[in-house]
Amino acid sequence: MKLNNIRFLLLFVCSFFLYSCGDDDDSSGDGNPDNVISCCEIPHLEACAGGANIFVPNAFTPNANGVNDLFYPHGGTGVKEIKSFKIFDENNTMIYDAYNFQANDPIFGWDGELNDGTIVEAVYQYTLEVENVAGELFDFEGSVCVRPYVNPFPCVEFEKHCAFSAQHDGNGGFEPTLESFENCQ
Repeated sequence: MKLNNIRFLLLFVCSFFLYSCGDDDDSSGDGNPDNVISCCEIPHLEACAGGANIFVPNAFTPNANGVNDLFYPHGGTGVKEIKSFKIFDENNTMIYDAYNFQANDPIFGWDGELNDGTIVEAVYQYTLEVENVAGELFDFEGSVCVRPYVNPFPCVEFEKHCAFSAQHDGNGGFEPTLESFENCQ
């Protein structure tokens, strides 16, 4: 009985932190905006699929400004095809899916819309199946934060951890020194 209570408590705590997407208010209540929990603390995906580099951002800003408006996987020359790309909400309901497309193709990117057409700032889960040029299949999963702000969006200290599509290095990797083109004030 005690073990079940501990499991439940751990699940609750992990779920709280996983789904706590900073809405740029003072969530700590102490008046210090540096204590805001930011969804950019979620790690981006940088992985190797049998010699093929994969990068998936941890945030995007679907605000129709032409910069980082879509969420999609990036890959190097060793990626033959993205076999499947699926997005799920907090209830594990699939809200987007795309199949059999080339990495780096924004046409297959998710625009942040839910099934009802709204865009809600939140953390969403994704799964990704990648085929490399050797025909091997690799499965990945991760989280992404939707930040539908109109530029400039409010800054918080943790935003330096955001990894956007604009920072894709062109070979399936992330380059933090590249400009994200996301302006905050």
